[in-house]
Amino acid sequence: YDLLGAGPSRLRRPDGSIDWHVDWTVGLHWPTDVYYTRIEIVRGDGSDVKLPWELARFQHLLVLAQAVHFAPQLLSGIEADALSLRCTSEARAQMDDWIERNPRGLGIHWCCAMEVAIRAVTWLAVLALLRHSPEFDDRFLERLVRSLWVHGRHIRRNLEIGSDGTTSNHYLSNLIGLYALGCGLPELREAQRWRTLAHDALIEEMDKQVHPDGVDYECSIPYHRLVTEIFLHTVLLARHSGDELPDRFRRRLGRMLEFVASYTRQDGSCPQWGDNDDGRLLPLDGYATHQPNDHRHLLGLGGRLLDRDDLRGAAGGREVEADWLVDPTPESVSGQPTRRTSRSFADARLFVMRHRDLHTFIAAGPVGTSGV
Repeated sequence: YDLLGAGPSRLRRPDGSIDWHVDWTVGLHWPTDVYYTRIEIVRGDGSDVKLPWELARFQHLLVLAQAVHFAPQLLSGIEADALSLRCTSEARAQMDDWIERNPRGLGIHWCCAMEVAIRAVTWLAVLALLRHSPEFDDRFLERLVRSLWVHGRHIRRNLEIGSDGTTSNHYLSNLIGLYALGCGLPELREAQRWRTLAHDALIEEMDKQVHPDGVDYECSIPYHRLVTEIFLHTVLLARHSGDELPDRFRRRLGRMLEFVASYTRQDGSCPQWGDNDDGRLLPLDGYATHQPNDHRHLLGLGGRLLDRDDLRGAAGGREVEADWLVDPTPESVSGQPTRRTSRSFADARLFVMRHRDLHTFIAAGPVGTSGV
């Protein structure tokens, strides 16, 4: 694996297991038997908890699940069956191993509800793609669903709201995790409560965290990408589950995507503005090879969901994730040129000036997250 720029690393121990509690770049471990509220995350010893956290998001398993999906189309019968068995068995083994080594409340992987929520969303996606595989038998499914139930209860009890009421992308991640669990596993006894709470709170947070002009109030292009992705998945889940979203939610989401199109340069890249985190909710295209400063996948998915050809045109063909998440459409508008003009985003005090191939991004606004 090569996670967070740490360089290619072999993460398996000699016995084949994975150490989920180590920063392997410096060889330092976190305790596995300490309650999560008592664990010191930042220790000043050179270790970085983001490395094991990133591994435990399990987004690499999406690649294995996609490989299983494509194997019958690309390989002969025997080869396809062998690859599917390897990928599915590996996905099951890793989730089983994590569940066994991370009982609820113990260790670093319960310290941040955002991490718990993103892991839950990933596992639900893997479950959706592999649920019919023979390796996902009833005994394993029971363990997996029980763990997802524990994930949901932990998120609900540890919502990341500041003591002064401040919320950010962390809280949105908590909510989308609860919403996905509530919609995807309706048999759980708390499912409806999670679903209702998250649905209503996501609508409220759109009004609170996103300026009327569509700019995320954290004043950060990388976090704008993550927040936009979370709200796009809100639309996806609501549509799948028959939940209503107000028109103002969709309109503001459309403006968020217009901001993405505006700050995207002619070559598909975007400027670095504000706090930087390349985190994703559900990367389904180019995992570990994508360019973090290319956000056009949002435009492909958003254009499809909101039925806006202008956004799809600005996506430059980046519609792979849209094809995974929304019914593919035969027509393509990605080749149509999109005329991009200068724009002002008055609420955030941001200005994008364009002339031919020139692109200038001007930030003249206050500190983000309401001054925090």
